[in-house]
Amino acid sequence: MTDAELLNYYHGINERLKDMDGEMSADDQTDSDNQDHFIKNQTFFVGGEGHGLAQKRRIVLDELYRRDIRP
Repeated sequence: MTDAELLNYYHGINERLKDMDGEMSADDQTDSDNQDHFIKNQTFFVGGEGHGLAQKRRIVLDELYRRDIRP
């Protein structure tokens, strides 16, 4: 992967995490049932989409630093 592709990938991961955070914030305002709220927010638990993306972001960031690229 080129430097530019890796940097774009990193920014894409960040955008998806921001989108997920925004979705969860919107859910916080509309949910009245705590069980429902818990289920919707599982994406950031171990094994959830958010957790996996955060792990990928860390790996990509390490590679960017290794290539002396500071996003």
